[in-house]
Amino acid sequence: VFVDMSVPSLRHMGNSGDVVEFTVALGASVVADLAGRGVATGLYSSGSVHGQAIAREPSSSPGALAAMLELLARGSPYGRSSIAQLLLSEGSRLRRGASVVVVAAEFTDPTLAALAALRRRLPVTAVWAATDHGQPPPARSVDIRREVKYFDGWKQQDVVDLSL
Repeated sequence: VFVDMSVPSLRHMGNSGDVVEFTVALGASVVADLAGRGVATGLYSSGSVHGQAIAREPSSSPGALAAMLELLARGSPYGRSSIAQLLLSEGSRLRRGASVVVVAAEFTDPTLAALAALRRRLPVTAVWAATDHGQPPPARSVDIRREVKYFDGWKQQDVVDLSL
C-alpha cells in the first residue's frame, strides 16, 4: 500500500492538512482491511517519521499492522521522496503475485507515469481521496479505481464507505 501524504495543488486550500489526514485515514483503512484478511501487507509513503522514510516490507506477522498504523499516525507530510519515486523504487522490488494499492488525493503526471511502468508487472488499484482540486487517475491508467469523496466533517462520521 502506497500512501501519498503530499498534495501540492491543494496547498492553497485552507483545509489541505485535513485532506492529508483524510488520505492517511483511507490508507490506514486499506492496510487494516488487508492485514485483517491475512494478506501480507507492506506500507510505503511519501511522508516521513523523524526524518526517516515510511517504508515497511510486506508482512503477515501479527505485529505488522500495529507498526504500520503507528507509522501512518506519526507521519509528517514532509518526506524526501515523492510517491512517484517510491512507486518506481519500492514497486520494482515487489515480487510477482503482489498487488499495488495507491491512496492519494492527487494523481500527478509523474505518479501516472510511475503507475504505467509498474502496471507492466503488477496489478494496480488506485484509491482517490476525491476533492474539487485534486486530479484523479484516468480509468485506463489502473486496473481498479475507487473514489472516496472528501467532505468537511468527515471526522464526525462513524463510517466512510470504502468498498474495495
